[in-house]
Amino acid sequence: MPPKLERAMYIINYAFTCYFMVEIILRLVARGADFFTTRMNWFDFLITMASFAEMLVELQPGPEQARFNGGLTAIRLLRLFRLARYWDGLNQILVVLGYAFSSGVYLFALVLLFMFVAGLLGMQVSGSCPTT
Repeated sequence: MPPKLERAMYIINYAFTCYFMVEIILRLVARGADFFTTRMNWFDFLITMASFAEMLVELQPGPEQARFNGGLTAIRLLRLFRLARYWDGLNQILVVLGYAFSSGVYLFALVLLFMFVAGLLGMQVSGSCPTT
């Protein structure tokens, strides 16, 4: 990545993190103790704190920054699931994916069972492993 683009990405990252921090603080002040009664507020709070922690780690020099950075960036991608509440098409896609993954578990178990039985049958037919 060119240095100018990398610097621009860091600046945009810091700007959005600061914006979301201000949003969380304002929502905390406005709602008070009721802020933590909904799951979406908890979700926003945790993701914003993870973004803030990532920002603090990026500001620290040293090799440990590279190990810590990847996991928190992945956590911030979960913010996309928040859009599902407002975007009906995305909500339907996520529901269908949920059904597909739940039925996919049974298919995966069936494939593993078939491979196990085929392996046992192959060992019975061949008798033993050939020696070289």
